[in-house]
Amino acid sequence: MDFPLLPIPKSNWKQKHEDFIRSIRYAKQASSYEKSGGRLADLPPPPASMNPDYIQCPHCGRNYAPAVAERHIPKCVNIQNKPRPPPGVNRMGTQQRVGAGNTRTPINNYSSSSGGFGNNAAYPPPNRSTRGGRY
Repeated sequence: MDFPLLPIPKSNWKQKHEDFIRSIRYAKQASSYEKSGGRLADLPPPPASMNPDYIQCPHCGRNYAPAVAERHIPKCVNIQNKPRPPPGVNRMGTQQRVGAGNTRTPINNYSSSSGGFGNNAAYPPPNRSTRGGRY
């Protein structure tokens, strides 16, 4: 029985360990900054972990796994080289946008302190339903 020799996967434990150490240091820095009264949003984002197996897209600069990169790169070529629409052209044509601007008129007889409009009728009015006598 001859079994084909499978290639031994390259161990990248050192890279993973260094990424782990970097993330621990960032977490310590973030917690000390937060304890001193700072906001976490003011800190820079954590350092990105680099995976040596990933392939960088030459068009958008993002990193992908090899199988994903094979699918992404041909699509990204078309996306990056797609001509941009000319500026200032209304893509809606001559149609007006629905809901553009505030076209409502303010209600003058609304008083928020009484909880409603000027009438002081009880809500809902008793037995005034148009659905029949049940509702």
